[in-house]
Amino acid sequence: MTHTPPPLPDVIGNRLPLLSVRFIQRPAPLLALLGAVSGTLSTFVPGFAIEGMPWSLGFFMVAAGIWFGLVVAFGVWRFAASRLLAVTVVVATTWIAWEVAVNLGMQISEYSLKINALADTPRHYLAGFAAGAVGAVLTWAGAALFSPALQTRAAVASIGIAGALLGLLLPRALNVDYPAILFVPWQAGVAAMLGHFLGRQRPLIG
Repeated sequence: MTHTPPPLPDVIGNRLPLLSVRFIQRPAPLLALLGAVSGTLSTFVPGFAIEGMPWSLGFFMVAAGIWFGLVVAFGVWRFAASRLLAVTVVVATTWIAWEVAVNLGMQISEYSLKINALADTPRHYLAGFAAGAVGAVLTWAGAALFSPALQTRAAVASIGIAGALLGLLLPRALNVDYPAILFVPWQAGVAAMLGHFLGRQRPLIG
């Protein structure tokens, strides 16, 4: 008796729900996708800037920190601590991380090193590297409060390095005046790295 294989559309249709379930249960690709979405929103739905504060500080790109904070908070809520306190704290610390990172980048690129007459390109590379690292590490610190899987040297080092390297996209984004070149890969990459370590968390019951 000859066995007739099911039509290809039926095979695909039967597998799609299973693939979808597996995808949403894997934190790294899921958070990478959400990070890309938040990076896009950060580009096209910007916040506001208040400059001219003491010591050349300011509030910059408020919305970017909030969008990415929601992604990180979702990852912590879904894979580590499904508590309102965790969500609130992680959104707040991620927003603060963005503010610190952006102000650091501005200080390096527009004030400290600019006074020393350093050329634009190396100044922007250094600003992107430093700000990317600091933003990623501070983001990790907020999430790690609620996830033992993130409380390792490997986690903080990997996330910090990812943020620093992806921060090197800053000069390219500035050259073409298109922030998505920085925002989308940075947020997707750092979110994926967070998800990689959140994936080592013991699954929640229920």
